[in-house]
Amino acid sequence: MRIFRTVGGAVVLVVAGPSPLGVRLDPPAAGDETILNAFLRPDGEHLLIQFLDQVATTARAFTVPVAGPATAAILLADETPGGCTAFAADLTPDSTRLLYAGFCPPGSVFTQLWSVPATGPATAAVSLAGSFTTGGTVQGLAISPDSQRVVFSADRLVDERIDLWSVPILGPAAALVQLHPSLVTNGDVKNSFRISPDSTRVAYIADQISDERFFPYSVPIAGPSTEAVTLYQGILMTGGDALDLAFTPDSARVVFRMDLAVDQRFDLYWAPADGSAAQSRITNRGSNPAPERSVAFRWYVHPDGERVLYQFDELAALDERGIGEQRLVGPYIADARLNGVPVAGGKVTFFELFPDGAGLVYRADEIVDEKFELFTADLRRFGDGFEEGSTAAWPDLP
Repeated sequence: MRIFRTVGGAVVLVVAGPSPLGVRLDPPAAGDETILNAFLRPDGEHLLIQFLDQVATTARAFTVPVAGPATAAILLADETPGGCTAFAADLTPDSTRLLYAGFCPPGSVFTQLWSVPATGPATAAVSLAGSFTTGGTVQGLAISPDSQRVVFSADRLVDERIDLWSVPILGPAAALVQLHPSLVTNGDVKNSFRISPDSTRVAYIADQISDERFFPYSVPIAGPSTEAVTLYQGILMTGGDALDLAFTPDSARVVFRMDLAVDQRFDLYWAPADGSAAQSRITNRGSNPAPERSVAFRWYVHPDGERVLYQFDELAALDERGIGEQRLVGPYIADARLNGVPVAGGKVTFFELFPDGAGLVYRADEIVDEKFELFTADLRRFGDGFEEGSTAAWPDLP
């Protein structure tokens, strides 16, 4: 067993055993440096250590084997061109490269993006984003699951116009591709973009064709922008806007939240990721529906790819009193309620799925107003057909 702890600012590996030994992992600090953070590489073989000198406004990142010693540390990032301060952003899922940001003068804004081999050296780093217009900055970024590309949003060309970009993790910046067609005047891409699990597409929300009217789109991760497709079809009600989205685990569909049917009543919809068919509404759709519910900001696609779990407003906007479930296709007669009905004034403040999707845990003042407690709900009774009289998928039942 390996346990990391800090001693006087140092990262120490404690090896469990009758006589635990501490092995210092961090190389010597320079100047007024302290350790800002440390995290394991996805493969668990190395530790990434980030130093920060707040006085000199400098930063360095090192990699070191988890077994040490500190002398085996390799510098991965320090100062980037233009006096920018390098901050580690993320490691690729396959642990082969480090993505780091450059916070640059004037104003120390995020206007550089670099990648470097996870084994170093720092001199092997390549720029991914190139130059930015004055005032421009990276707004959001993600690495594809296959570790091949970086997708980021930034007002790179025009200050305060957020575009969506894709670039190979190996660079160079000259390989940058803008993922969407030209935007309407004052148009922007929201930071809620998502990369598909199979790394082939990006789903995004933008006021692409009408200022302040935000719709969902999908595009191949390497472009071109001419292949971007809309994920909604048909007549759009006045005021309807998409807020957020997610891919299903098989990458075939995109689920998005939008007030497409009733203004300010947000439902979940799904559409083929390639835009080949019209969207289908998921929530408020059963043959014997419950009173209309507006889906709140916290929602999940179930790991089986066939259901959604969502928080909903029950009695008034933003009251977030309920947790519901519905199938993408073949809907339940009514959207299933997963939590108890809270007392007057009660609400759900948090919920999260179990990793295997068998249940969820939530925090709510369900029993006594302002007294928050933790609860759990078993999802098998809905997802496995229990509500329709089947228990075949419950192996632990007699």
